[in-house]
Amino acid sequence: MVEVRRRGRGVKFRIVQDVGHISDDTKLLVSESAGRRVSEMVALWSTNPAREWACILLGELRVVGGTPHLVVTEIVDLPPLASSSTFLVGALDDVRRIVEFYGERVVGTLHTHPSGDLYPSPEDMTFFIACDLIAGKPLKHVIVAPSGDSVVYSLYRCWNCPHSFLKAFPRVEVGEA
Repeated sequence: MVEVRRRGRGVKFRIVQDVGHISDDTKLLVSESAGRRVSEMVALWSTNPAREWACILLGELRVVGGTPHLVVTEIVDLPPLASSSTFLVGALDDVRRIVEFYGERVVGTLHTHPSGDLYPSPEDMTFFIACDLIAGKPLKHVIVAPSGDSVVYSLYRCWNCPHSFLKAFPRVEVGEA
């Protein structure tokens, strides 16, 4: 279950239970500056239902009140593409460049659903898997509606399953490709 709360006009991500995560105790927090930028972009892109806005989340693992949290400190915009049906998959080259540049600071992805539906499409799931494979680790994947409601997905348990198909893909080190 994911609990979504809004403060004022901003977006706030508060995870009660994730679909899977870095560890059972790790929650996703967003710094005030990164949250403000996400709120601005969600408001801007919500006016165009034919396009989705997406970004890469940068951050670090921090202990807050004795509990580990994944704290988003910055975002890196992905270039907008014309078609929402191929938008995310078309951004994978940019994701690779961002992962190569920022490395371990990449902690997740975020994109909007102008329709307000927070359920991931098949294209979203493909994007989630591809981004995890590019990063070489399970990331947090956030979908945000124009209302500011959001949900966080992760493939953490898939990565850690002994029979995971994700382990069948070779890990390409940065600079080898």
